[in-house]
Amino acid sequence: MGVAFNEFLNAVRITNARRLLSEGYSVEETSDRCGFAAPSYFTKVFKKYTGVTPTAWRKRGQKANN
Repeated sequence: MGVAFNEFLNAVRITNARRLLSEGYSVEETSDRCGFAAPSYFTKVFKKYTGVTPTAWRKRGQKANN
């Protein structure tokens, strides 16, 4: 596949996290559901992959649904 397993796993987790956040789940709940041990680490990884924090992503998703 050309990527380390951890990178692949994080990419899958972040894809799922974007969906959950867009559906209105909290950052803490999303972190837990996606298998991250700590919301702070989830936030760090999420920002690495998306360029924005989970809170900003969630707010953007809520604006799109209004």
